[in-house]
Amino acid sequence: NKWWGPFVGFDFTYRPYNECWNLYAEFEYHWGSFHGKRHVNHGDFSYFGFNDHKYHSHRAHGWVVAVGADYDLCNCWTVGLSFKFQDWHARRHHRECEDDFGDFYIDDCDGRGRNTHQWTSYAINLTIGKEF
Repeated sequence: NKWWGPFVGFDFTYRPYNECWNLYAEFEYHWGSFHGKRHVNHGDFSYFGFNDHKYHSHRAHGWVVAVGADYDLCNCWTVGLSFKFQDWHARRHHRECEDDFGDFYIDDCDGRGRNTHQWTSYAINLTIGKEF
């Protein structure tokens, strides 16, 4: 999967003068494009909009939030704890619809069966560092 495009955000860092703590936070909003592939072993889903099992959308967006703290134990050792959350969504331009005979087709219809791709991740890191 590939996500790309511009983003806006802000970073916050707070380290009091001559203190051992370093606190930080990051907040980003991304928008742009998404390319992905599906690996399906049964049937041909090309008439559902997944030609060659490829997925493409120019309607992608995502949120990235990270917070953390580092603490200097002495002049050369540091320990840190951080948390990062990411939430990404992409939506296709068209949707799956069902006609009166029970057959599916691709069109801009009433919103049923919208094709989306989403990815959410969480990370918790405990770091230990030594300055050489």
